[in-house]
Amino acid sequence: MSVLQPGLSQVRGDCPFADVRLGVSCREILSEVEVYCPHRLEGCKEFASYNMMQVHLKIKCPFELVACPYANKGCAKLVLREKLEEHLAGKCEKAPVCYCGKKFENGRDEHFACVAKLREQIRVCLLYTSDA
Repeated sequence: MSVLQPGLSQVRGDCPFADVRLGVSCREILSEVEVYCPHRLEGCKEFASYNMMQVHLKIKCPFELVACPYANKGCAKLVLREKLEEHLAGKCEKAPVCYCGKKFENGRDEHFACVAKLREQIRVCLLYTSDA
């Protein structure tokens, strides 16, 4: 959370200190103020406008805590974005597991040879049964 966020959330409508000739509100002025990422002490070097910082935190910052994509399956873990792949590959108990025992990463299975082989067996089986 940015140091500006609490102040921005309290700004309603036009700011009494806004330049009325230009119609600029405090919110518009403050949204363009450049700020450091709130995870600067953890190592993030991002420096951007307040508006762009919100985007950075939502989709990019490696030091932001994010929920596991399998939260809807019962995984309650919050992990650093930079550690999410590691969590999914080995520590997430709710990530889907292939019949060979390997975990699917981010729900993708195309890199597993066993899945490709299984798909081919199903295709052949379907061809065989459709000819009968």
